[in-house]
Amino acid sequence: METKTAEEREVDGYLAEGVFLLQLARPELRPFSLVWDFSPLLTRTGGLAAYRPAGVHHIELSAPLWRRASPSERRWLVLHELCHIVDGVLHGRTSGHGEPWKNLMRALRVEPRRCHRIGTKDVKREI
Repeated sequence: METKTAEEREVDGYLAEGVFLLQLARPELRPFSLVWDFSPLLTRTGGLAAYRPAGVHHIELSAPLWRRASPSERRWLVLHELCHIVDGVLHGRTSGHGEPWKNLMRALRVEPRRCHRIGTKDVKREI
């Protein structure tokens, strides 16, 4: 059995919180499969969400920016990407940063802004 790092447990906790709260806010939300990982290559964007209608959805988080982020910014980042996935699950496609996505962010009581606020100066790819 593989032991998870503190960072991995933190992400899993934010995802579990987000899914739980979104299921309460949107009872029509059906179960979905999601995997995530840290990318050493993302240095400007905090994360990427891939909604896949016929498969497992995927969230990629920036490893270099994760370490610079505060706990509240980390939570915001995970919930931001999760809302992209849930937007697709609910509507059959994602709205980008449109009103359906913003409404999901509001349901989580987080600011529906497009970009993170993590400093990116001198961030290097970790390869």
